[in-house]
Amino acid sequence: MKPVFGKPTKEQLAAAEAVVREHFEDKIGSGVFDDWSSQIGKTFSRPLALLPAPLAMKRRRYPKERYDALLALRTRDRGVLTRRGVVNLLAFALAIDALITPTIPQPVRNDYMIALLGQRFMRREVYSRTVMRYSSRREKTGVIRYGPNRPEELTRRVEEEVPTKEYCRIRRSDRRYIGRRLWKAMEKMLLSGGRKGATWSDMKEKVATAAHGLHGPEKTPQRDLASPACTSAKPVPRTSACLPARSRRAVVERDSQHSSFALLSGLIHGADERRGFGEPLRLCQGNAVFRGNDAR
Repeated sequence: MKPVFGKPTKEQLAAAEAVVREHFEDKIGSGVFDDWSSQIGKTFSRPLALLPAPLAMKRRRYPKERYDALLALRTRDRGVLTRRGVVNLLAFALAIDALITPTIPQPVRNDYMIALLGQRFMRREVYSRTVMRYSSRREKTGVIRYGPNRPEELTRRVEEEVPTKEYCRIRRSDRRYIGRRLWKAMEKMLLSGGRKGATWSDMKEKVATAAHGLHGPEKTPQRDLASPACTSAKPVPRTSACLPARSRRAVVERDSQHSSFALLSGLIHGADERRGFGEPLRLCQGNAVFRGNDAR
């Protein structure tokens, strides 16, 4: 199953395992935790006689019918659960419930950890085996027999062993079923109050704090107040060299218009002073009409 909402990293799993070992430190030291682990391991192990062929397992429709066979397959691959296996599974569930479950929307929030726990317990998605089967074929001998009807080439039957691979895919419903049974046993044996109890909540808070300490707080860029750019009070003038080509052309044209207008205004001023208080000259620039120095 693809972890759609993500899975914990190695550092997060290490932090969760440290929290679990710290919480059960007294029980591990006294040997009680080993008895609990042994009981859980015996509950989730089956003899190899219950493991059918892959094609025979395909005929079992429901997860309850395939439950014993899958536990026998897991026992054949990984052996019986030990203390280390129980601690690792509990730390895996704790890391998911503390860091990933709060980010998952309903209605898949609670089942996500259960499904990944079952997948972690099985450690495989396909059950397959290779068997040798006998197959027969006919090949030509190169000998021609002349009969009453027509000549015919003789053939012979050859039997040979052919490796054939049988497989059965482990379904997601199987992993959810196994994860639900496994979590129920661990919850009953190791955690008082279960998933909603105070013990599990305290452990989740410790894991979240440890994960936050691993990554650290997010750093926001800050300006250095002692730098010259922050201490200078005068704004930096924006010259025409900093502008693009089109903007520079517009600035040059505007400056030339202002300079020509100032020159004409000076000429008009002098003409008015020489003529006295007569009618001032009219100048037009665009849509504006200028009478002397007054603009309308």
